[in-house]
Amino acid sequence: MKIIVIGSKGLGKGAHFAENISKAFNILNHDVFHYDPEDLKRELNPQEWNRHAIQRKPVRLSLIIKNEVFDLIFIDQCNFQFKNDVSIPVFYYHKYLHRHPSVFYPDVIFYPDPAFLHFFVNQEHQWYNYHVKIKQILYPSIDLDLYEPREKIIKGTIGIGFRRSFESWVKAGGLAEGATSDVIENDVKQFMKTGLCYYYTPVSDEEYRDLLSQSESVWVPVPPYQYITRRMLEAMACKTTCILKLQDKRHEEILKGMGFLSGIHYICPVNIESINTLYKSTFSDKDRRKIINNAFKEIQNHSSLKRAEQILTAYFDYIKKESKKIELKTLDLGCGLNKTPNSIGVDIVKLEGVDIVHDLNKIPYPFQSNSMEQVILNDVLEHLNDPINVLKESHRILKEGGMIKIRVVHWNHRYSYSDPQHKHAFSELVWDFFTGKRRSYYTDFKFKNLKIDYIFDPKAENFYGSDEIKLLRKAYFHSNIIQGMNITMEK
Repeated sequence: MKIIVIGSKGLGKGAHFAENISKAFNILNHDVFHYDPEDLKRELNPQEWNRHAIQRKPVRLSLIIKNEVFDLIFIDQCNFQFKNDVSIPVFYYHKYLHRHPSVFYPDVIFYPDPAFLHFFVNQEHQWYNYHVKIKQILYPSIDLDLYEPREKIIKGTIGIGFRRSFESWVKAGGLAEGATSDVIENDVKQFMKTGLCYYYTPVSDEEYRDLLSQSESVWVPVPPYQYITRRMLEAMACKTTCILKLQDKRHEEILKGMGFLSGIHYICPVNIESINTLYKSTFSDKDRRKIINNAFKEIQNHSSLKRAEQILTAYFDYIKKESKKIELKTLDLGCGLNKTPNSIGVDIVKLEGVDIVHDLNKIPYPFQSNSMEQVILNDVLEHLNDPINVLKESHRILKEGGMIKIRVVHWNHRYSYSDPQHKHAFSELVWDFFTGKRRSYYTDFKFKNLKIDYIFDPKAENFYGSDEIKLLRKAYFHSNIIQGMNITMEK
């Protein structure tokens, strides 16, 4: 399976979700291309770059994938906006609630926890209710290689600052700005007053990991509308006890559903004054061992590899539910009003019998590689801009051993040049170029077992008789003998 992941590349190993997911897809033996939107700067002129990077005008996805063939486009939220103008499934991970989406009209949108989904669904007047076919939860993930448990030399509970201060983080803007200020800053201040929490000023990523892995316990602020955070998972991976404050009853139910209350996390009660009692009961040797062992087991379910597996499962579920592409094995391209029975009909116009509307001049087509047993092109190739690429795309879609069946007008018949929309003419020799018999270096794909059945003009048969050999001899010197050809080739 060929996947393109669009998202910022990290400054260090595993610094961003898109980078981690790309590595995970590779581990799962998929062909992955990680595209950083910043690379557009090299491809666009300054005016176009200003439109997309500064004015935030949507970038067409077709501009990024060009003529490459991908089975899935996965977009991580970034500072660009994209327009879905392709026929490939587009999956989008929206991790920051207060920001606008990075792609409009994705096929599947993921949120990092149930609070996001609940919030988005109930806000009808805001941008986040734009149409998507499927909404799913994709919990945060971490790179397990970066967060290793170490000796707990920092006793008690610590709070580790962001790279910006809490104040600047809150004032950075966002949907829940005021609530974030109240919940996080006030809770941290109250917790510090107990004398049980020590606050470290903002540190680098490397320093943060060192502090976290060597600390006995860490305070994790949980913003409104977000119940599961990456910092919780990082603490678990370091076997560091995580203390946080429940937002509400729903928060408790969500954490219970994920197993976070079964000895994995100790949750600070709503009344922060009782933290002293909670703290004292947390660090007995017996409880401590239970906490860190359970935490390390649970974190295996939150690796980037596990998230990649969930994305792939969602992809195959989407393909199965949203179309007949997996169930039907015959593809009739350019079917018009004469679709082959029990096939998937594709045409540029929504006619009776057409299942999927798609311009066949726009490649790639919205079908998985190696998914069809038969591709049919009846009276179509003459009308298309690039028949070679159409045959190449058909080759990609066909399973090994699958058949392509083509009907075209013969080059030396009046029908070939009487239709003003015909762009190409075909002789019986053309097909040798696609089987490797002639100039095999012309194409990077090959068919085999070529078979040609000639369609003779009825008037020629009436005049010369129906003997095929005699008609073919006549056709070598005369026009309007062979009307068309039925071509069959095997992948």
